[in-house]
Amino acid sequence: MNSHIKKDDQHIVLKYFRLIDEKDLPGLLNLFTEDCTIYEPFSRGLLSNEGKTKKPLKGRNEIESFFHIVMMASDGLQHELEFVCSSIEHTRQVGDTGISTSSSVVSVLATFYGNEGGNKLKQKLVFHIVAEQKRDTLDKMSRYGNDKDINNETRRIERLYVHF
Repeated sequence: MNSHIKKDDQHIVLKYFRLIDEKDLPGLLNLFTEDCTIYEPFSRGLLSNEGKTKKPLKGRNEIESFFHIVMMASDGLQHELEFVCSSIEHTRQVGDTGISTSSSVVSVLATFYGNEGGNKLKQKLVFHIVAEQKRDTLDKMSRYGNDKDINNETRRIERLYVHF
C-alpha cells in the first residue's frame, strides 16, 4: 500500500470493499455523505443537457440501487487492491460557521477475478473523502465553545469516480 495515503482514508477505502463483500448495504451507504455523488460508466443511460456525459447518481437514495447491482455482480469474485495515488489534501469552509474541513482524493486500482483465475477485470476508483461535521456537535460547539471532548468530524466519501 502507498505509505503516503492517510491511514483514515485507507481505512475508509478498505472498509468500502469489505462492506461490498459482506453485502452490508446500510453500512456501505453510511460511508457516504447524504449529498454524495457517484460517477459510473455502466448503469443509467441518462445524459446531461449537453448530451455528452452521463448524469451522476446523487444522494444516498440514488446510489442505493447502484450498490445492489454492485453487490450482485461482485458475488463470488476475489479482488486485489493497489493504492495508486497518494492523498491530495484540500481545505474548505463549511458555510459561514467559521469551521473549515479537510478533504482528500485517493485512487485505487482494483483487479477482480473468479476463483479459477482466468479473466480479470481492472477498475480504477477515485474516492473523494471529506470530514463531515456532525450537526449536533456543531450545535454543542456553538453553545459550549471548544470542548476537547467533542468529536467534531467523521470522514465520509463525498464523490466516487468509477473508471474501466
